[in-house]
Amino acid sequence: MAGVRRPRKVAQDHGWTAEGDIWIGYRISQGAIESGVIGVPAAKRALIQGRYKLKESQSDADAGTLTVKEASAWGLGPYLRRNGVEQGDFLVIVFQPAKKIARLAVGRDALIECYQDAS
Repeated sequence: MAGVRRPRKVAQDHGWTAEGDIWIGYRISQGAIESGVIGVPAAKRALIQGRYKLKESQSDADAGTLTVKEASAWGLGPYLRRNGVEQGDFLVIVFQPAKKIARLAVGRDALIECYQDAS
């Protein structure tokens, strides 16, 4: 069946860092790049509601604002497009709810494995 798109799971995994922060790993879809909207796993929703100052993990540079409301988070589009993130790339967001900061890291599949191993 040509032209039939099968939905793929965007959120790949989630957990806690050694410091007690919340991380969520995503495999980026074209829809996420275009809309800047991603889903929030049910297990972490209640813990991360609100507005976050986005920071790049490597440089600590400001990267915009992320809003998490119920099952969705938005505000990633400009960051994803500005940094050349492509469909299939991986993104990890580390939430620091007390500080209202969310740190972004982009890479290949090994990126999420680093967070899984550290949890």
